[in-house]
Amino acid sequence: MACANSGLVGYPILLLAMPAIAPTALAMNMLTENLIIIPLVIILADVASGRANGLAARGAILLRLLKNPLILAMLASLFFVFTGLTVPAPVSRAIDILASSSVAISL
Repeated sequence: MACANSGLVGYPILLLAMPAIAPTALAMNMLTENLIIIPLVIILADVASGRANGLAARGAILLRLLKNPLILAMLASLFFVFTGLTVPAPVSRAIDILASSSVAISL
């Protein structure tokens, strides 16, 4: 499997080359990758493994896709965006701490 390393490589390069559009381009790229590319790759991996023979198997693939933590996080974030609700302050603080350390951990 191959995925772009947009956050750690692509964004800094684009920020140097075109700083005015870099944040918008990163946001659109992350949405495309996380909402379309990654679910498609998961589906293709299941199909390639031979588990997608028949309608029941396709339903199982969809169920596994919906149980994926990345997909659950995106669905939760869309829920908060569309309803206008906010995350409680302690939860928001914990998310901020994790977000600030994620780049260092991923490297």
